[in-house]
Amino acid sequence: MEQPALPETTSSTQGPREVSKTTVTELTSPGGEVTQLENIVDLCSGSFKTNILTELKNWELNLIQHHKLQMRQEKEKHATQVKQLQNEMENLKELLHTYEISISRKDEVVIINLTRALEKQKDRAVLLRAFTQWRIQHVKAKQEEYAIRMAERHFQATLMKKAWAAWHSVSEETRKDKVARACQLRAEDVCVQLANDCEAKIAELTAALEMTRAEILRLHTERDQYEDTIKKAFMRGVCALNLEAMTMFQSKDSRPDPGFGNILWSSSNKYNTPGCLF
Repeated sequence: MEQPALPETTSSTQGPREVSKTTVTELTSPGGEVTQLENIVDLCSGSFKTNILTELKNWELNLIQHHKLQMRQEKEKHATQVKQLQNEMENLKELLHTYEISISRKDEVVIINLTRALEKQKDRAVLLRAFTQWRIQHVKAKQEEYAIRMAERHFQATLMKKAWAAWHSVSEETRKDKVARACQLRAEDVCVQLANDCEAKIAELTAALEMTRAEILRLHTERDQYEDTIKKAFMRGVCALNLEAMTMFQSKDSRPDPGFGNILWSSSNKYNTPGCLF
């Protein structure tokens, strides 16, 4: 891509901002300003592109050199490892040969030792068989003697259990009779004592009941008297209110209704009677 030429007013050392300022001051028409800006943008993009391409090429060359160096180092490491492994294989081959020789010698020695051990085990098995037979016979004899002793002991124990059961039954019957008589006497004493205690408690409770009844009657009479006094006081207050209302009506009207006054007077007299109830 060909780079457009800058106008004569801009120098090669000026930046993009200075070029844009000079072009803006010199141009007169909008179309010329747009073309000048396009030329500047093309110039900047071209230089940026060339810089990026050069950097990419340098980076690619450096990467290739680094990769070659790593490959060379890996090849050297691989060669040294191969040499070490070959040396180890030679050493292992020699060691394997020595092991084969020692194992063949050991096998011969082991076979001889095993034959001797088998002969000893055979003799030992014969001796153990004889010993076990003798031991079985001895154990059987001991078991028979022990069984005879246990049978005799069991027989004696059964006889003793029967005798003890008979004696215990007789003694248990006598003991039960004694305990029954003692319990009967004790129960009779306890019943008499409980009867006396109950009679005393009943007398005490009856006396308390009579006292509470008298107290209840007294309280009832006091309540009746208190109610009568309250009723009388209330009736007096009602009569006073009736009289006050009648005086108020008389003050408002100089000629009150005689029928209304008689009604108020009869109602006040009615509530002043001592036998009146609500």
